[in-house]
Parts: sequence; C-alpha cells; structure tokens
Amino acid sequence: MRLIGDGRQHWATIHAHDLASLYVHLIERAEPFGRIVAVSGQNPTVREIAAAAVGATGFVAETPDASRARLGADFADALLLDQQATGQRARDLGWHPARPSLLEELRATR
Repeated sequence: MRLIGDGRQHWATIHAHDLASLYVHLIERAEPFGRIVAVSGQNPTVREIAAAAVGATGFVAETPDASRARLGADFADALLLDQQATGQRARDLGWHPARPSLLEELRATR
C-alpha cells in the first residue's frame, strides 16, 4: 500500500452512522444553528490509518509529487491537506459520536 505523501497529514473523520445521527439531531432541534463541522474529533494521520489497515510495515511513503502523478494533482492535493477539527460545535448542541473510530474499525477488520 502506498501512502498519500509521507503520511504525516491528519484526516478529520466521522463514522457514517454518527454523521446520520448528527443530521437527525440537528433536524429535530428545528432551530437555526449555523454551520456545523461534522467530525468525530479524532484526526488520525494517514500513516496511522495505513498501520491500522495493513499493519506497521505494510505501506510505503511517497513524495507529494509522486502522489500527484499517481492520483492527479487536484485529488492528491486535497488528500495531502492536514485536516484537523474537533466537532465541538456539534457537541455543544448536544450531539456526541457513539460509533467506533476509524482506527478502531480498521484494526478490528484486519
């Protein structure tokens, strides 16, 4: 497995069921709330995701330019972004993620 870049960038994640429960929660509130960042608050690195999916040595890093050549510049650049978010606003509105994290799920299915 090849990493996107060197794998040090973080990706903001959320379980699909937690995302659905957040939508329901916000619709049921029936009030204006502005923008919400729907994330679990866990921001693993691409390297951590790869290790959880295939083990500690089942992947190799590549340069950003190699990722761009392999995936196309726009898509690779989006995946190379360091994305970190807490989802605190959603929690302040009473929602909390309940499902396993991405890393937990990947480790459990390996």
